[in-house]
Amino acid sequence: MMDKEQMKLYLWEIEEQCRYALKAWKLIQSPHTDVDTEPWYSIQAFLVATANISKFLWPIPKREARGKQLREFLSVHDDSPLKRRKARDSFEHFDERLDSWIASSKGDHFGRIYGPADLLRFKPEDNARVYDPRTGRLALFGEEFDIRGAVKEIERLHRILREEPESLR
Repeated sequence: MMDKEQMKLYLWEIEEQCRYALKAWKLIQSPHTDVDTEPWYSIQAFLVATANISKFLWPIPKREARGKQLREFLSVHDDSPLKRRKARDSFEHFDERLDSWIASSKGDHFGRIYGPADLLRFKPEDNARVYDPRTGRLALFGEEFDIRGAVKEIERLHRILREEPESLR
């Protein structure tokens, strides 16, 4: 069980990661002069910050008590979009996903799309990165992640954390 000072440290870092994720979200939504780099840089920054928040809230098993206490304090439920890590892991372990794609793919296409998902002409798993700015859907090797759903949860957490909760004073 964490004491108030320990809880403050974790909450401070979660708030920091929320700020990073929200800054990246603003950049994702900004007009891009270089669609081959700019949106993907911002998406990667968003995913890293989101993954860090997720790891605080759903840590490795030996730290589960800490995660449970933080989730309860912040009213984060197990159906939170922040819990889903598969797409984020695909970004972090891109080399492994590419190894698997090379070993198993029978497709003759490998690419990325920043634009409407209806432009896809190939199997979803044959597109390393797909982001549809109209819907906020991100797919990495066919694994989908709802960025807008995660943003809503991060905004909620950020509102709670901007001011020190009364119970921690």
